[in-house]
Amino acid sequence: MHSAAWAQSPAAAPVLPIGSTLTIVADETVDARVRPGAEFRAHLRDPLTLGETLVATAGTPARLIVTSKETAKDGLTQYRIAIVGLNLGLAGTLPVRPKTATVDRISAGMAIPATTLAQIDYEFGKIRVAIPLPFKLSNEPPNTGYTPAPLRTAAPIINSNRNNRRRPGASPAPPATPSAGASEAPSAPSGPSAVPTGPVFASPTPPQIPGTAITPAPLPT
Repeated sequence: MHSAAWAQSPAAAPVLPIGSTLTIVADETVDARVRPGAEFRAHLRDPLTLGETLVATAGTPARLIVTSKETAKDGLTQYRIAIVGLNLGLAGTLPVRPKTATVDRISAGMAIPATTLAQIDYEFGKIRVAIPLPFKLSNEPPNTGYTPAPLRTAAPIINSNRNNRRRPGASPAPPATPSAGASEAPSAPSGPSAVPTGPVFASPTPPQIPGTAITPAPLPT
């Protein structure tokens, strides 16, 4: 079992800066049939120390990844590699990068020189791995004359015909139709012009004699 050992005394230890050199050893041989993304076992060759403090023992496991490969016309295959997973115990994982990202072969026992991508220091009795930001922060003060544009929230859109719209899939209700046996009763007139109720007799129609004309009587003057 490989783990980091912590210092017994709180004495200040030197800082291991970014770009420090270490060596990773491949544990497996990779042939030309390997696919990009394949991982292989590797380990740290030498102990990693910070002053008198042991940060990682020799043999601390790591992983070797073949990120891509290219085969030239002469049949020579080149591998692009990366190193991950160098675990320092409670201090975290130390990111490292191989000095030569492209190699012609990967065989068991092959030494791969690498550099650290984080700073290792001693703080409050523990080892700390400080990974820098991927960008540099500027020390320039902000410009006091800069006025940002005001933000405006758009007003909500209210649709007045929202209640008149049918729901998707709903069919309109059919209009009400009167029943077959029901007849609409006429409304009775009201007011002074109403016709008095009582029996109504139809005026007799004089018989029509064929060949004769009926001449109405003259009105008296």
